[in-house]
Formats: sequence, C-alpha cells, structure tokens
Amino acid sequence: MESPRPEQLLAPAPAGPPSCSPVPTRLAEAPERAIWRRKRKAAEVEEVQLGASKCSRVALASTGHAEEGSLASLEFCNSSSRPVRMLWINYDGHEVPYTILQPGESKVYRTFAQHAWQARCLESARRMCINGSQAVVAAPAGAEQARAVITDPPLLGWHETTHAAFPQPFRQQAASLLLCWQRLASGSQVRHIIVQLAPSGLWQEGRAAAHPDIPPVQLHSRSGFRQLVRSTHKATGQALPPRSRLSVLEIMPRQAPPPPQAEQWPRSPLAALNRLMNGLFGPGAAAE
Repeated sequence: MESPRPEQLLAPAPAGPPSCSPVPTRLAEAPERAIWRRKRKAAEVEEVQLGASKCSRVALASTGHAEEGSLASLEFCNSSSRPVRMLWINYDGHEVPYTILQPGESKVYRTFAQHAWQARCLESARRMCINGSQAVVAAPAGAEQARAVITDPPLLGWHETTHAAFPQPFRQQAASLLLCWQRLASGSQVRHIIVQLAPSGLWQEGRAAAHPDIPPVQLHSRSGFRQLVRSTHKATGQALPPRSRLSVLEIMPRQAPPPPQAEQWPRSPLAALNRLMNGLFGPGAAAE
C-alpha cells in the first residue's frame, strides 16, 4: 500500500480515483493534486548537495514517506512580480499542482521531511527559484530553512562558456554561421553577430541550470541522497558528476568584448574565428 501523501495533511483528498485525463497544456487549468507533468526525461536533472561536500546531479523526487519521516512545514512566500503555482514532485518524479500564489502572497504547507517542491510561473509554466535554487526539499521539523522565498531566476547571457546551455535551434544557427565565416576566411565580427542573435537572457530550467548564481538544491538526508543517485544512475546508465561551476567574476570578464589591442586576443580575423570555434566545439573544430 502506498504511503500517505502530503495532500492528506493539507486537505481531504478529492473523491474518486486519481485523474487519468491528458495533461493540460496550461498550468493554470490543471486540476489540483492530479499529475500535471509526468516524470522528467533522463537528461533533465537537478544539481543537489548534501552538506558541504557531497554533490551530484539527479532526477529529483520526494524520498521521505510518511511513516519513515517526520512532519515538516514550509512557508512559501511569492516575492516575484508574477503569479506562481506550487507543485509537489512526488515519489515517482511526477509534478503534482497545488495552490496558486499571487505576488506578495504567502502560504504555509504542511508536508513531510525529504519531500520536494518547486514553483512555476502560472502563465508560462517556467520554473522559478526557491531560496535561489530550482527546487526546495523540506527539512525535518525544527531544522532551518522553514521559509521558502520564490523569486525570478537570474537570466544567463550568451558566451562561449555558456553556449551549451542554450536551445538547440540557436546552437545550430550559430554553427552554420561559424562555418560560413570560416569558408570566407573572415571572422572579425562573427562573435558579435552571434551575441546579437542569441536570446537576451536564457531562463534557466532544470536541465540547464548553468548560471553561477543558481546554487544546488539542498538535501537533508544521506539515505535520500543515495536513493536519488542510485535511481538516476539506473535511468541514465551512469553517475552524473556536478556541473562545472564558474563564478560571476570568471564569467563576466569573458562576456565583455575584449579590448581591440589586447595581447591575449587573436590579431587576425581568421585566428579570432578559430579561437571562437575551439571555445564552442572543442579543440580542432576549426580544422574539420
């Protein structure tokens, strides 16, 4: 028999069997406590951290069953300028919608320790940040982080170091542009053209949380951490290491256009193009 779920603490469960209707296209229309988005793809993972040392990327799900864990509470505070909807990530990794929080509104959720929650923009269904991370996992009663503040995520600017996080259509356009410029043996302005083509800011999702200001999701249980790592390893066939993290101080100087006479910048247009291609596609890409 399946363990009690957090909705049993919030309100009586809806009458009748669980909904099996197709997933609504709009989050605002999704019924409460029915699966809205099913388990994420194997490639869609979050970075999680246990304590100060253990860190990995996992397919996030709730791990604390009612009879195994203690009660907990989270006060969600919508500090953004847009209405959001709270979603519980159940034991299978499915997203289950709950209430809507208007800007400035707060609500206390009674849940269980090790249960995972996230917030999405009501209109676009894009993920918001909770305490700076992509999701929040409830800590045992009496532990810290009982307050969960919802904010807009920081937007990621385009650069060679962040190129892999951008949507595939844009990466294909950038690759085509680079190849054309390579054949013409002229690349002095190609980087600036790509910057103009790139989205002004990338809204970070779970699979591409590359922004240095988005910290890992904090876990509070060693057994829960191991369970998520094992299930992700089974789904993907490998253990996923933490993402490569660049600090703001490391990224921002690279995003600024280099000085025209900077010695570290290639002096010829073709050398500039080769350097850019190597940065995006790896060493030797310009020679292929």
